[in-house]
Amino acid sequence: MDAELANVQLPLEVPKPVFKVPTKFVKHTGAVLSVWFDDQQDSTEVTLMMKVAERRLKATLRHPVFGHVEDLVTFTMLKDSVGRYKAVHFGSTYSGTQGWEEPCPQPFDAVVPYSEFSIELGSGRPVVWLNTWNNLLAERSTNLAMPVTTIASYRVFLGSRDDAKRVLGQEYLATLAGLQAELYKASSAKRDKSRKSRRFWEKARP
Repeated sequence: MDAELANVQLPLEVPKPVFKVPTKFVKHTGAVLSVWFDDQQDSTEVTLMMKVAERRLKATLRHPVFGHVEDLVTFTMLKDSVGRYKAVHFGSTYSGTQGWEEPCPQPFDAVVPYSEFSIELGSGRPVVWLNTWNNLLAERSTNLAMPVTTIASYRVFLGSRDDAKRVLGQEYLATLAGLQAELYKASSAKRDKSRKSRRFWEKARP
């Protein structure tokens, strides 16, 4: 991984969102692996990197389609003219009123005022809710009867969604190369065993 993308501390003026997710979601997927921040003058892009949900396509089928195995979910915290956060733009990642039990949640595009989010006392961190099994987000919970898990600590990286995709692609290819090497090694060992067995029976033949 590039040095500039390594696990880092964010500038003090960039709040790390606290994520609240159904506990069932955590049991199914392991939830958030890391969060990427791309802080600009007028906005901060936030990208969550998560494991693939069990209901989704198998990981080996996702890479040719998406270029990576894990799920990437992005939203953007918008700033006003003096750098204060004024709204959050969910670009096709907004859940609306849909919840966990929705069989086919549809992604919505929405701009939600920052004042609609709960803010943690003391830390000033906004609370973002993950509401559906396909990782759609909102400013409040749509699963009021479900147990909730809070994710406040996670690995932080500086970089955009494109940076995250690039790193994921590199990691996938490295993993694939390793698997291919293991398969080749196992295949070679099998061929050697077969040749030795053949030579033994040829010698034993009268």
